[in-house]
Amino acid sequence: MEEAELNQIRNYVLDKNLEYGFYKNGEPNELGYATEELGDKLFYIMEDESNK
Repeated sequence: MEEAELNQIRNYVLDKNLEYGFYKNGEPNELGYATEELGDKLFYIMEDESNK
């Protein structure tokens, strides 16, 4: 995958995290934790790819 594609996926994941990843009181729900973790993994993949 190209870096631009990974960045687009990461941004989509983070947008969905903001939209659905929190309870009304602002605390993260299970989806919030999972999408945050996925966003972090995508970020590290992008960094590794850019360092090559």
